[in-house]
Amino acid sequence: MEQQGTAAAADSVYIGPRKVAVWPADQQINRIDVNVFSTFFTDMGEFRDVLTRKILERAAAHRDILPTTSRGMGGQKIYDMDNWGVPEIDLIRERMLAMFRKMLNKPTASIERGWINVYQTHDYSMAHSHRRATASLVYFHDLGDDDGKDEMGSKFYFADPRMKRCCPHKDGFMSHVFAPEVREGAFLMFPGWMVHLVSPYYGRRPRITFSWNVNENPLPQQVEW
Repeated sequence: MEQQGTAAAADSVYIGPRKVAVWPADQQINRIDVNVFSTFFTDMGEFRDVLTRKILERAAAHRDILPTTSRGMGGQKIYDMDNWGVPEIDLIRERMLAMFRKMLNKPTASIERGWINVYQTHDYSMAHSHRRATASLVYFHDLGDDDGKDEMGSKFYFADPRMKRCCPHKDGFMSHVFAPEVREGAFLMFPGWMVHLVSPYYGRRPRITFSWNVNENPLPQQVEW
């Protein structure tokens, strides 16, 4: 999904005949760290199985077109999700944009790039950041299954010397990684400059997440990971 303009905010999305609020009145955002925030939507489990099936069908169709070149590239990436005409994806996107606007107190939001990660067994994502993003947001759709053998496996981590949780002994000297507690149906928001990664996934069921790089307004055209 390439850079999008600053579309008007949606209050609701129709999924079949049902009108679903983008931001329920009692929705809470939690601060995990100084620059890291999360929110959990209780209704997302209702749409998970249907959306998972659609994602895996599209992933299978894309596999030969966009083969994965390395296990460390975050599994299979699918970039055209906004072209599918899937209302469950529209709801996820609008909730992500609402979180960005609320946390940064901005009237607008523009997606620089967005994609779905489908992790298979042994896939992972090397440490990286996003230079062209005011904020990066991740939606945890399906965490897959746990093989029970590696307590540090299959997790999202921050590994940044500017984060105090990663430098418990001396500021600026990273000796730890930090894994925020996440669950299916949760969004995580953090600055684009913050270094993060996903450790190797050892489950059998695909692990599926959504990611976006977002700014208040569109940037000059130049796609950056």
